[in-house]
Amino acid sequence: MVAFSPSCPQRLALFGGAFNPPHWGHLRLAQAACDQGPLDQVLWVPSYSPPHKSDQALPSWQQRMQLVERAIASYPQFRLWHPPQLPPPRYGVDLLQTLQQQYAPPTQWTWIVGLDTFRTLPRWYRVLEVAPKCDWLVAPRLGDPSGDDVAGHPQQHCQQVGEQVAHALHQQGVALTWRCLEMPVIPMSSTHIRQQCRDRQPIDHLVPEAIATYLNDHPLYG
Repeated sequence: MVAFSPSCPQRLALFGGAFNPPHWGHLRLAQAACDQGPLDQVLWVPSYSPPHKSDQALPSWQQRMQLVERAIASYPQFRLWHPPQLPPPRYGVDLLQTLQQQYAPPTQWTWIVGLDTFRTLPRWYRVLEVAPKCDWLVAPRLGDPSGDDVAGHPQQHCQQVGEQVAHALHQQGVALTWRCLEMPVIPMSSTHIRQQCRDRQPIDHLVPEAIATYLNDHPLYG
């Protein structure tokens, strides 16, 4: 268990995802969260088996852990989270409870999410045990799946979606603490990078050099 001084609460954030692979968009998002939180540290949590992507072929969890470790190596505020036992938690409620057991209070928790993920929060498994336990930092996303994005106004759209999510949870008796990150929409996706790899196209401008080198040496995507 990690203990901190009662007079100085640690401000920690968890940043989960498939990271298949991690790219500059992930890094810029996490850095924006650090700066605007502000946060002391961001824990990167590669998903073991994403519940909502169970039909998607993923590189192994160990391989994606290695990718994240390489991507964040030069960022002192970023840390790869190693679960205390395997398999790691699958759902948000289990993950947050595990982290709370590892890090003694007073620890202020923040969850970093993209807008498309935040939109689904009211439908999360045991959401009433998750949503009020941390603050939420939400990043505007390109190509929001609802198709109702406000053209040219990503911050406005993020705010509107956030208010809808907060209202839905308020109706369930949950007061949500959330804020949209002030950052440009990043036109970058792991899906595009995987396709670039399959097409033998360069990805150096999309990922850190360490990731490009790893994927060149270990062709995970064909």
